[in-house]
Amino acid sequence: MTTSPTTSPARVVDADNRGWFLSFDEDLRRVYLRTWGDTGLDYPTLVAEHGPVRPVVPVPDQDAAAIGELLVRAGRKAVATVAAALELVHHRLREGRGGLEQGTASNAYAYATLTAGRPGSWESELLPTLVRFGNDLNLADEPAGDLTQRRARGPHTRVDATVRDELAAVLERWVTDPEQYIEVAENLASLVSRTADEQYGADGWKRIADQWLDPTATVHNAEAEPLYRLLYSRSAY
Repeated sequence: MTTSPTTSPARVVDADNRGWFLSFDEDLRRVYLRTWGDTGLDYPTLVAEHGPVRPVVPVPDQDAAAIGELLVRAGRKAVATVAAALELVHHRLREGRGGLEQGTASNAYAYATLTAGRPGSWESELLPTLVRFGNDLNLADEPAGDLTQRRARGPHTRVDATVRDELAAVLERWVTDPEQYIEVAENLASLVSRTADEQYGADGWKRIADQWLDPTATVHNAEAEPLYRLLYSRSAY
């Protein structure tokens, strides 16, 4: 992929699924950085050394509409189902890099792939927590058998399995499309919050999350806070 200096995308993802953002060097030349303080690379150098490079693009309208419909279908299972879908994508990415046999490396690659659109953002920093919760939901409660067998017997009844699979297919496409990349965490927060507001108004969270994910419950549930903080962060309520 080539991009002229006048149309350089604000964010790109390289061949190792690492995120870069557009900035300027001391001579006001356009360069890409991974983190502030890095030595910047101009676009041709970035492509030559780390390509192919994909632009980070907005969510297509059809994907936004499809996700909204899936959340409505899932009802009070929607929030748990989102976490389960995220974990399913993480699992597939990790398996594609050697799975548990590659341990830390495959896990790091999977998380990097899910957060490459805006690494370091507070939204992206919460994704691992959601994935860990989703892992619990995707494995059968009964400890009998290995992880593969437990995954095959899942997910938990708190999850809408059909919606999970359809949502995971969309999210996986967002991060693996060879031509472009769609940021996950912030876009999910926006779509979940918007659907809750538009469909249910002030009662939105209670209509998309089950009773165990109520952050105001007398009995505190550690799972509720990060899910509420991310997925309801764009709500007007």
